Amino acid sequence: MLNKFKFFIKQNMDSVAIVLLVVMAMALIVGAYRLLTYTLPMLVGNYQTAYDSWAADESVVLYDAALSAYEEQNYSAASTLLQEAGSQMVAADGTVPASRNDLAARIHFLHGNALVKLKKPDLAIEQYEAALRKNPAHLWAKYNLELLHKPPVGNSGNNSGPGVGNQGGQGNTPNQGSGTNPADNPAGNSPGQDNPSTGQNPSQNNNGQPSDPNQPGGSGAGRNKGKKI
Repeated sequence: MLNKFKFFIKQNMDSVAIVLLVVMAMALIVGAYRLLTYTLPMLVGNYQTAYDSWAADESVVLYDAALSAYEEQNYSAASTLLQEAGSQMVAADGTVPASRNDLAARIHFLHGNALVKLKKPDLAIEQYEAALRKNPAHLWAKYNLELLHKPPVGNSGNNSGPGVGNQGGQGNTPNQGSGTNPADNPAGNSPGQDNPSTGQNPSQNNNGQPSDPNQPGGSGAGRNKGKKI
């Protein structure tokens, strides 16, 4: 059998070479298309172009667009984008594939943060709980749930919103139980987690929290500004 295959290759060397060249050319064209219509637009924050690409992961594009909207304090737009991102992940059988659980957890977590900013703590709790169902090890979701279930504590007895307490406690890691706002860490990256769209591991700042999403290397690197969907 092997000898027959070798004989066939030898007799059709020119045809095989042409087929290989065509395959290589198609691979280059597909790679260039993905680079120009998806990868580069995502890096510069042109989410509409990225979303329209045949190579797009729609849920990732919508998540990044929502994170950008959140960072610009447009929490209503972020909530709408995150609802659509979650819908895009549902398979034909009505479930989210296990391979997408990490991204689903991130979507639910960011949605919870947006709902906290919109003063909808009950809905935020539902999103944090959904994040934990997809990723039980999501420390920030656990932390924010604890904050929302605790009575708010302020320096002078004034309540400043769900989970808002002593501002001096901001910057602590989840297990230190400060009084930070549940929505202060929008991307919700725990140490060691990777960014779903770039594959990069977010750096940590000196206080132990994930780095500022607006700084290079942070959870929102490369997608701070740009056209929204």
